Amino acid sequence: MGLKMKKLGGMVMGVIIMTMNVGCGGVVSAANAGNFRSGYIISDFQMTDYNSMNEGEIQIFLSARNSCPNRDYGYYLQLSRKAGYTWHFSNGHFICLSEERFGDGEVIGVGESAAHIIWQAAQDYRINPKVLIVLIQKETGLITDTIPNDKDYRKATGYGCPDTAACSSQYYGFKNQVRRAAELFRVVMDGGWTNYPVGNNYIKYNPNAACGGSVVNVQNRATSALYRYTPYQPNVGALAAGYGTAPCGAYGNRNFYLYYEDWFGNIMGEAGYVPFLNPRYMILSRTVERVNPYTGAVVDVLPAGMIRRFTSKICVNGRWYYRTELMTNANSNAVIPAEAIVEAPQYVEFMNPRYLKLKNTVNRVNPYTGDVVDVLPAGMVRKYTSKIKVNGKDYYRTEAMTNAKQDAAILAEALMEMPTYEKITRPRNMELIKDVKRINPYTGDKVDDLPKGMVRKYDSRIKIDGKWYYRTEWATNTNADAAIPAEALKVMEEK
Repeated sequence: MGLKMKKLGGMVMGVIIMTMNVGCGGVVSAANAGNFRSGYIISDFQMTDYNSMNEGEIQIFLSARNSCPNRDYGYYLQLSRKAGYTWHFSNGHFICLSEERFGDGEVIGVGESAAHIIWQAAQDYRINPKVLIVLIQKETGLITDTIPNDKDYRKATGYGCPDTAACSSQYYGFKNQVRRAAELFRVVMDGGWTNYPVGNNYIKYNPNAACGGSVVNVQNRATSALYRYTPYQPNVGALAAGYGTAPCGAYGNRNFYLYYEDWFGNIMGEAGYVPFLNPRYMILSRTVERVNPYTGAVVDVLPAGMIRRFTSKICVNGRWYYRTELMTNANSNAVIPAEAIVEAPQYVEFMNPRYLKLKNTVNRVNPYTGDVVDVLPAGMVRKYTSKIKVNGKDYYRTEAMTNAKQDAAILAEALMEMPTYEKITRPRNMELIKDVKRINPYTGDKVDDLPKGMVRKYDSRIKIDGKWYYRTEWATNTNADAAIPAEALKVMEEK
C-alpha cells in the first residue's frame, strides 16, 4: 500500500499544491522533503487529533482542493466506452470526490458524502481526519482527481492492496476503505500488532530486496502505524526528487509527509502549550471570555482594548489560543482565542539616535500597561534610540533599554533636545596643556585618558551647561561622543 503513484493514461498525474488556512496549521508553506525523518514521520498527537476538523471543515477543504471543474462531455462519452469502468457525469460536469455520494460496497451516486464518511471514521476510531485525507491522496490521488471512476473509489485508501499483488475485493468501496484504514491506525496506536514496532527495525527502500534498506529507529506508534500501512522508507534519491520518482524509490511515506506538510503543516507537532518565539504585547480586539481550552469552561471576562504580554499558545480541536505571561508563569489553563487578539504597536528605531534631557523628575513606565518601572531625576541625559506610540502618546526608549529589549520608556513630552555638535569654522591643530580625561559631554562619562602635550586636529565642538567641548577630526568622522573641555586645549601657532 502506497508504493505506486497515481496514473491516468500512462502519465503521472500533476500534484496541485495550494496554501490555505486549515485549523491550527495557518497558512502552510511548501513542504521540504529534506526534513523527512524516517524514524519520526508524524507525532502521536497529530495521528490522533480526531477533532482537528469537523464535518463542515472537511467539506470546505475537499471543495477547495477540487471543485469538480471538468465539463468536457465529449471526453466523458469517450471514457464511457472503456469496458469495465464507470465515470459519474451530472449537472454538466464530472462528479469528483468533493461532490460524490457513497453507499455500501461499491455503490456511488447515492448515500453519504466523502466528508461525512471521513469525519465519522475519524470520530469512531479517534484518528485525525487530516491523516485520512492525506492517506487518500497519497494512495490514489482522489482528493485532486477531477475525473475519478468507480475503480479508483473501490481502492481509495489502498487498504488490502499490496504493492506486489492485486487488491482484495473484500475491502472494495470508498466507505469500507476509509474505515478500514482508520481502524488499522487505531489498532497500532492502541498497542496492537505492527510489523515495525517502536525501536530499531530494518526497513527496505523498495519491494525489490536488491534496492537495499537501512536500520530505522522507529520512535513512536504513529510512525509505526504508517510503516504497517506502507512498509518501505524513501531512499536518498526519492527524497531529493520531491514528489517525483527515483531509482529504487518508494514514495508512500514520503508523499504522506509531503502532502500533510503542504496541506496542514506541523506534522510532527505535539499537544500542549508552545512558547512564542517572540513573546510580545497584544491587544484584545473585543470583550472576550478567557477559557480553559480543554473544557471550554469560562475563567473570566476581559475587556476590549486590554493589553497584555503573551508568551505561549496552544491548539485544541483545530483552534489556537494564546496565554498571557502571567498565566504561563502560573501554568494556568486560562487562555484567549487567537482571533480575539491583535498585535499591539511595536518599537521603531530612531532614524537619528540622539541625547535627550529630562525636564523634570519622571516615571519610566511600561508604555503598554502604564506600570512604573523606575523613577528618573530631572536633568538626566541619556541617548535615545527607539520609540513607540501607544494610545496616541509617544514614548522614547534609551539605548540601554533598546539593547536589552526592555519595555521601559519615557513620555516624549517629558524630554527636551540637547545641543548638537557644530563644525568649527576653521579646523585647527590644538595641544593639550595638561593630562585630561576625554569624556562624553552629554553624560560626563569618561571615555579615555589623554596625556599633556598631545596634538590633534579639532574640527567640531559642542556647548553644554555653558561649557565648551572640542572634538578631534577622527571623533567627528566616526560620530563618537568623545570630547575635551576647551580649557584643557591651546591653539598651536601656525608656521
